[in-house]
Amino acid sequence: MRYLGVDPGDRRTGLAISDPEGRYALPHSVLVHDSSAEQIRLVEEVVRQAGVEVVVVGRPTNMSGHPGPSEKKALKFAGRLSSRSIRVVLWDERLTTHQAKELLREAGHEEKTARSKVDSVAATLILQSYLDHINAQNR
Repeated sequence: MRYLGVDPGDRRTGLAISDPEGRYALPHSVLVHDSSAEQIRLVEEVVRQAGVEVVVVGRPTNMSGHPGPSEKKALKFAGRLSSRSIRVVLWDERLTTHQAKELLREAGHEEKTARSKVDSVAATLILQSYLDHINAQNR
């Protein structure tokens, strides 16, 4: 089963894709969009082209556990994808953007060049966390 990890944003959306067996997450791309309608269309296009069966959307819950404005946007995004007959799972993404920046810094990327990669690396962290969870349950 192929999965797509999504780190949705207002202007950029990071994507990661799993291997066909659903074990490993790999960075895919960063979509640049001007509207939520364009964002949905672009994600749907990747889902169809890559044969994705499940989309894992990052849910940015506040550290306190309470929903914030970003989480509400992610829920709305997930609902729009679901309305297009796409199977969507929401997954906690707390600190993934911070982790992605740290990983890129450790890999030697300068902050300016790393900005274009942060979103897909964050999506990869979200997706890998989800894959690890479901694979552990299936053992």
